[in-house]
Amino acid sequence: MESLKNISQSSSSKKKSPLTLKRKRKSSSPKRKSSPSPSKRKVSSSPSKRKGSSSPSKRKGSSSPSKRKGSSSPSKRKGSSPKRKRKNSSPIKLSSKKNFEEQFMVIKTYKKILNVKCITQINLEGKLITIIGETHLLNSTKVIPTTNNITIDEFILERIKNNDNIKIMLEYIPEIEDVNNIQSKNINLIYNTLLKDKKHVSKIIPFDKRLYFLNYETYRDYLLGSKEFENIKFIFDGFIEPFYKYFSYFNFDSNSYTEKKIDFLNEYLKSIDNNLKHILDIIINTQKYNMIEIKSKLLTEWVKVCDFFVLIEILKEKDKISEYIILIGDRHRQHLEDIFKNEIIAKTNNGNLSGLYYHKNKTYEELNEIALSHFLNSKK
Repeated sequence: MESLKNISQSSSSKKKSPLTLKRKRKSSSPKRKSSPSPSKRKVSSSPSKRKGSSSPSKRKGSSSPSKRKGSSSPSKRKGSSPKRKRKNSSPIKLSSKKNFEEQFMVIKTYKKILNVKCITQINLEGKLITIIGETHLLNSTKVIPTTNNITIDEFILERIKNNDNIKIMLEYIPEIEDVNNIQSKNINLIYNTLLKDKKHVSKIIPFDKRLYFLNYETYRDYLLGSKEFENIKFIFDGFIEPFYKYFSYFNFDSNSYTEKKIDFLNEYLKSIDNNLKHILDIIINTQKYNMIEIKSKLLTEWVKVCDFFVLIEILKEKDKISEYIILIGDRHRQHLEDIFKNEIIAKTNNGNLSGLYYHKNKTYEELNEIALSHFLNSKK
């Protein structure tokens, strides 16, 4: 229990957390004082302290801007106004809508994907990200296809043929021996369909690395299942300590991201760190705690762990990939939607495809005219 006490106490002390000690990344820029993060990476200092420059009010031969002859303070100058910081919770800059619409177009259709709960699309710096949410254990129900419905593998195959610069991200562990063992009919359909073509199967990115940290049976039976936690040590050993013990799995190449994105990823991990310590404080210091609430909190944090590996893929800079399709549990879709809420461009329920964006080409432009005609006729 010694390690359990150490992690719990670190949440209220000024000592560096295990997360801080394990995080290493090379960078040549100086450290930003106002930005605590899990890494020791240095970033640029404030403009007023840069080498070779001084504060405007202290420069030799010049006075404070508000006292210069013939000039007023910056906020009162004629024809100008002080710069305001744009409020945006997401870690990226909004791309030009014009540039995005040069690549992608909206299609009207009466078709829908079977066994899909919700679809969210975001414009991520000109990349089209389609996040498809499913309910894993419920999507194996047999549904008879109709002329209005398509299976998810048909949808994916159509998108791959339309855009070669696309990646398909699926929620399963990279080292799994048999994808068919996954309790997701959608993942099985996509994998087995793309497996028929080596070029297509190379576009698959499995990203669920939670089992790099957690024991499968413990995760399945206790966190996802109905079994009750045995004691505090069991919770700590099974669902809190692994985050720190195997933290090196979170390492990523900082050269693939902007400073702003690196800061975001570090703060993202730091928030999980803080939340796990908070859970630990609750179960140690509270005599009667709600076990269902603790289980829900732990599950939420491990959802975030899984989604971290989605983020480090789609946030990469200078990537030739222009489109990602992510098949994921709907809880994960909601979490990613919250992160990129300012970049959402389309959202549909029950697998509806009408109103979603597609990569633009001549074939799709012709199909869109036909689909729109059918769509309008179906409404008469």
